[in-house]
Amino acid sequence: MPVMEQERRKILKKRFIVGGVSVGTLLSVGYLILTLTGRSLSGGVAPPDPMGIRCVNVFLILAACVLQGSILGRVAGFLTRRKG
Repeated sequence: MPVMEQERRKILKKRFIVGGVSVGTLLSVGYLILTLTGRSLSGGVAPPDPMGIRCVNVFLILAACVLQGSILGRVAGFLTRRKG
């Protein structure tokens, strides 16, 4: 496998991970805004979550988005390898 192709695939995967981090950050901020204002996704009133649960939920949202970005980066790398 040529070095240029490996570098291109590495850059592609990195972009997907950065995209996952940015989406995870936006979702986490949205979650925090909803929980701090006492609202739910359906628009109803929800009791606020304890601080520990908020931290765990933010971590899980970020981890899931980064994992999804990593998986999508691998799939994109696999698809570009198959074309060539």
